[in-house]
Amino acid sequence: MLPVQTVDEHASPGNKTDMTISKTIPCACRQNHLALNFRGGVPIAVVDRVFCPLCRENGFDTGRSFPIQGGWYLHFDLDIARMFAMARLGIDPSLVNPGFILDGRYVEACPNGT
Repeated sequence: MLPVQTVDEHASPGNKTDMTISKTIPCACRQNHLALNFRGGVPIAVVDRVFCPLCRENGFDTGRSFPIQGGWYLHFDLDIARMFAMARLGIDPSLVNPGFILDGRYVEACPNGT
């Protein structure tokens, strides 16, 4: 598993549940970066890998990752997401999956974020 490295960071003002943190994360093949917004206090470690369209060409397996706009894929650490959902949101951890994270807009790609 590749470590998530921060290229840029900014947090919007407000309380922790309204806070948005923006991170730019390098893809697995290190040829591109993807800017992501993390909302509602969700830990940045929820996304443990990102894959650009070139990553598959370079042999990276995106099979357990979730597709997003622009041919990118996100791989989530669901253990962290489930702990967050249970502790902060009071949600049954068995309900947490990539769709929950993306549909709830806890993590989303920034516009023009590559």
